[in-house]
Amino acid sequence: MIDTTDILNANIIQKYLFYIPSSVHSKVENSVLKGFIPKEGYDDIVYYKEKGNAISNDLESIIIPEILTKERILKKNLVLLLDTKSKISPSVFDMILEDYIKYINGHQYITTWMHENIRSVFPDVNDIIINAFKIQADYFTQHCLKVKHQFRIEKRESKISDTEIFKTLKSQFSRPNATPNPIVFGKHKESKKEKTTPTKKRKISFTDEEIDDFLLETVFNVKL
Repeated sequence: MIDTTDILNANIIQKYLFYIPSSVHSKVENSVLKGFIPKEGYDDIVYYKEKGNAISNDLESIIIPEILTKERILKKNLVLLLDTKSKISPSVFDMILEDYIKYINGHQYITTWMHENIRSVFPDVNDIIINAFKIQADYFTQHCLKVKHQFRIEKRESKISDTEIFKTLKSQFSRPNATPNPIVFGKHKESKKEKTTPTKKRKISFTDEEIDDFLLETVFNVKL
């Protein structure tokens, strides 16, 4: 039987937009990841479509239709939770639900942070990209509210710690015993109609496991 939590978490990180600000470069170079991330790997907007498939080239032409499908994916998770509740014991379901809420709270926090700070990292970013980050953040906010309303979870005032949030994310991006699957990142460039000569893009390859540490220990400055 496939673990319901694994399915829920895999769905969460499909159609996911993120970036790594260069402001964390010095911290990375003073960590175990020293020398791992080339300077051109920072300040790049990356779209993680699914496991083994991430892109950062010409996002303006595809990103809005892609991100709009995120709402359907999150809705599938809600349906799966409802279906699971009807088939397993209340105590087991409560454990699944508790973990899931922790996960989506973390993503709601992070996607909102990325949207609110994108202009400071990318002053000339295209409005299409900004809107995509906003749509993503809104979907996670709406999904959190729907899940809590559906399962009658009382609103808690206590703030979850950053460390707890990022540990949650690590468990989602990690795939134990998975065969390394290279993901190619091409440098994101702003679209310019007047530019007719294509520039050669340098590609950066990461494995799924490396993406775990890359996101958690660089983007959010969290040592796990």
